[in-house]
Amino acid sequence: MLEVIDVQRRYRSGRGTGPLTLEVAAGEVLGVVGPNGAGKTTLFGALCGADDFQTGTVRLDGRELGRRLPAEACGFLPEQSRLFPQLTARQACRFEAAMRVLDLDDTALEEQLDRFGCADFRDTEVRHLSQGMTRRLGIACAFLGTPRVVVLDEPLNGLDVEGVLLFRRALADYLDSGGIALMSSHILSVLDEVCERMVLLKDGLVAATVDVREGGAERAYLEIFGH
Repeated sequence: MLEVIDVQRRYRSGRGTGPLTLEVAAGEVLGVVGPNGAGKTTLFGALCGADDFQTGTVRLDGRELGRRLPAEACGFLPEQSRLFPQLTARQACRFEAAMRVLDLDDTALEEQLDRFGCADFRDTEVRHLSQGMTRRLGIACAFLGTPRVVVLDEPLNGLDVEGVLLFRRALADYLDSGGIALMSSHILSVLDEVCERMVLLKDGLVAATVDVREGGAERAYLEIFGH
């Protein structure tokens, strides 16, 4: 289980997130949504170490981890690609493995590229990839090494039908193995399909936590935000 307890990251403007508390069980996807400025990006970035929380603690499977997840335990797909444009797809995977201190050989990296439909452009520089190709590569990097937790910010952006199907299969396999996921999407029907619960953020705080197993994501959103 992932426990995020009384965490906060606020900026001088007052924007940001927290204090808030979340729990995500093994094999679960927790949906995290809210309007622009609700604090979702800050929450995800701080959890994955892009900008640590100022207060609170993170606990994973009962172990205290401080104010962020360790790199080796967390796969992160931000909404905006963080892949270096001058690297090839193959090099981008290798760099991700190095940054997360993953002991993966070239065969494992090649298999990951194949699994996410990146094999045909493995030697192409990121700057020459389409939006959909770049997104596929970002997803491949996020799931690299089967991390304990994956944080997925708008994972379907730019994906074609094949890319969406690859992602859905990979997520299902990951959850079947006991993985833990947090996921945002502006396509609320997607959250209905893959989540049991959804957290609604407003002004950086948890406005509501709702059960969405029976198609309640859009209804809950409208009840909280009114439009």
